[in-house]
Amino acid sequence: MTEHPGDGAGDHALAGELAEAAGRLLLDVRAEVGFADARALKDTGDLRAHEYLMAALRERCPDDSVLSEEGRASVAGKRSRGGADRAPTGNTGDEARLAAERVWIIDPLDGTREFSEEGRRDWAVHVALWERGRLAAGAVALPAQGLTLRTAAPGGALLVRDGSAGVPHRETVLKAPAPRTASCASP
Repeated sequence: MTEHPGDGAGDHALAGELAEAAGRLLLDVRAEVGFADARALKDTGDLRAHEYLMAALRERCPDDSVLSEEGRASVAGKRSRGGADRAPTGNTGDEARLAAERVWIIDPLDGTREFSEEGRRDWAVHVALWERGRLAAGAVALPAQGLTLRTAAPGGALLVRDGSAGVPHRETVLKAPAPRTASCASP
């Protein structure tokens, strides 16, 4: 049985950890594959990040459902360079996912075109948790910029600089703005 802290702090940290790790993997893919064949770089990046996130979620949160942009049957049938499928690739079935209390929603590589263009830094990894009808945790890693934004309990966020890209490692707490009290009809 998977343990989930009552305040969700573990889920916030896990979302950030997974997004950062998938981002590091994508940086390695760029270095390994290079930019000469954009299609090969895109496919390899999409699939390796997807396979990593699916395996990590299956290991860390085996009772949770997953919806991945790359979990579609058309994409899941492909294999990353290097051979056999090393991880589960399919999404949780629609019926089970729609009935689940916890669903991880991931985009292993947002900005595949940008990822495949040398010098571009505007691509990301998205990891979010939908729990009991609401967003419970989430993270966006911008690996080429050495940044990760993630939710934090209670109701805040963190900006994490990972120490790469010439920026020292640092975590900055971001405060959520005060809620507006005026209705949308108010001037």
